[in-house]
Amino acid sequence: MSSPLVSVIIPTFNRAGVLARAIDSVLGQTYRPVEVMVVDDGSMDDTPEILKTYGDAIVSVVQDNAGPSAARNRGIRESRGELIAFLDSDDLWLATKLERQVDLLAKAGSEVPCCLCDSLIRMPSGEERSSFEIAWLRPSEPEGLWLNPAAVLATRFVLFSQAVLVRRRFLLDCGCFDEQLWLMEDHDLALRLALRGPWAFIREPLVRCWGAEDDRIKLSAVAQRQPVKLYQSIEYIDRKVLERESPLDDRVRRLLQWDLRGVRRKLLAERWLARGGILPRLGAKGILQWVRLERACFGRSRSYPMAETRPIVGPVRDQGRVFPTAGNKEPN
Repeated sequence: MSSPLVSVIIPTFNRAGVLARAIDSVLGQTYRPVEVMVVDDGSMDDTPEILKTYGDAIVSVVQDNAGPSAARNRGIRESRGELIAFLDSDDLWLATKLERQVDLLAKAGSEVPCCLCDSLIRMPSGEERSSFEIAWLRPSEPEGLWLNPAAVLATRFVLFSQAVLVRRRFLLDCGCFDEQLWLMEDHDLALRLALRGPWAFIREPLVRCWGAEDDRIKLSAVAQRQPVKLYQSIEYIDRKVLERESPLDDRVRRLLQWDLRGVRRKLLAERWLARGGILPRLGAKGILQWVRLERACFGRSRSYPMAETRPIVGPVRDQGRVFPTAGNKEPN
């Protein structure tokens, strides 16, 4: 039986200084066959010259700047792989990342949409932290099946796009990336994908997120400087899933409704802070303090969803589950 083709999509915008590091980490993977597709999202630096040096080793696609969602969707449309992975152009993979994820997905069976591995994230202080640790995943097994990804993702963000290997048919079923989103677009896709079934996971960090040379073009930095845009994106995601994804597990629905209430309070507070003035600022600080306290209490309660995992002992079978569908459409 032949090994499935993995298409690796690398969207990039003005990151010529770090792009080669990301591409080299894909070309150095122990798994074959791999299709490497770089989508240049309207770069104005030396990115085209960097891409030319790789010749036929990669596929280059150039488009006008349209944002990370549109760039990844372009890569999905142009790619041929049965399995698809994404890598941001300022991050890199360890050499066995794809090999281990492909092997684990094969063991898990065709009804498991994707495999997620842990990542090491370089914090502003220079410290490296695990994305699983930050999200309180803490699986007891080194690898296995994550049974409740939707409940966990309804309450917090888990680093997704750099660390996932996903089956194309599930990606198309979800409708791919939402091109209206320029922030949190990976969380949006992860949440919708989590509604399709359990995920395979690898506890070991196989991804390193080191950050762009110019932090002005790092979207996470933009989100920190513009919290209103960040909370608007999260509100849109929660509301969209609640309104459009059906059927929706009762517990996941309640968790999303809880998260949506908190996000709307944060959004109100940030708008008050942006308005200025003593009274709006005092009110905003009170709201943010209340939301932090509420989240802290919930995080210590028995109702807070922790990752439920088990070893993979054989292929997962579809036991008549009904998953929402986007009609198996190609990305727009």
